[in-house]
Amino acid sequence: MDGTRVTRTLSRSAVFLAAWACAGSAAAAAPATQTEEEAVASHDPLWNEIRLSVTDESFWGEWRNPYSRGHGYWSVELFANDDDDVALSVGVLRTSPPKGDGVRLGVGLEAYAFSLDGPDDEVYGIALSGMASYMLPTYYPVTVSAEVAYAPDVTTFDGADGIFDFSLQAELEISESAHAFVGYRKLELDLPGGVDYEPQDSFYVGVGLRL
Repeated sequence: MDGTRVTRTLSRSAVFLAAWACAGSAAAAAPATQTEEEAVASHDPLWNEIRLSVTDESFWGEWRNPYSRGHGYWSVELFANDDDDVALSVGVLRTSPPKGDGVRLGVGLEAYAFSLDGPDDEVYGIALSGMASYMLPTYYPVTVSAEVAYAPDVTTFDGADGIFDFSLQAELEISESAHAFVGYRKLELDLPGGVDYEPQDSFYVGVGLRL
């Protein structure tokens, strides 16, 4: 990789990281009105949460801020891989109250901004998203979940004709403020000419820390 490309990639990463940090700082300053008893009883997070996921070729960090009354959150995520692809996404997810059988459903919106080094292009998109989760009745709570976001051609702009983001995950609650998880994520963009470009397509591990 030449010096110009390295400088350009670092500059893009710095801009995205600064935006992510500013959004996270604003979320931390927002007051939460939900009581601890209500949060624990409904399994909704009371605190802001930082989540970090890694593979041998990529990483992404996410900031989640719950709504004051629970049942959903908004999030900001920074993604980067060793091909110098960088992405920033902002999402809103609203979930149902937890059911007695441990099932929970959710729907939302996700906005993406990609800087792709391979195709040397930028991509923007607005996606519909959904999730489904099931909490296993174990001593240490384990939640199995699936999340998907899809942006068709009509809501994808510049260098792609569509965005598909899917993940399947198992998460272990070690304590109220610490989680560990493993999963699989496929992040795919439909490029012009019928070419599929995949910044992410592998298993990952991660941790979540509530603040």
